[in-house]
Amino acid sequence: LANGIGAGIMIDGELYGGTSSNAGEIGHVSLDPSGPECSCGSRGCLERIASPQHLVAAAVADAPLAARLELSGARDAIRTDFERIAFAATRGDEGATQLISRAAEYLAQAVVGLANALDPREVVLAGPALELVGDIYASTIREALAARFFMRPVHEVSVRLSGLGLDGAALGA
Repeated sequence: LANGIGAGIMIDGELYGGTSSNAGEIGHVSLDPSGPECSCGSRGCLERIASPQHLVAAAVADAPLAARLELSGARDAIRTDFERIAFAATRGDEGATQLISRAAEYLAQAVVGLANALDPREVVLAGPALELVGDIYASTIREALAARFFMRPVHEVSVRLSGLGLDGAALGA
């Protein structure tokens, strides 16, 4: 989880790339067919409704929240603005918490779908967007898998945060 949203799929210890080396592109899984149009041509894609860039846009559109968090809304300040939102969510700001929680729910929905298709043993969350709010995402995904993973009567799916910190997405790629 960084500028976009993707997944690395490990099968028998090997990274699975797919036919065009693009396996795991969950950012363009449509979760809301009536949602906002995505650059890929679909609507309601995970990346379009839950990426840091779009969370910042939603926060900036909420004038009281944007003012309270002193968001700039500038294209080159997405990371800084997202960090302000994330920090505010960890401090209990209601508007920031709602944005992060909704994004975590969308990601959880995509992870459950991926888990149902691939039957994994473990999900590792990585990327700079998770530095401050990774625990929120991890617990949301754990709860979703415990409630909706098809094979839950047979086995759990472990969910943990990567130890790679800010470099997780780059090193994971």
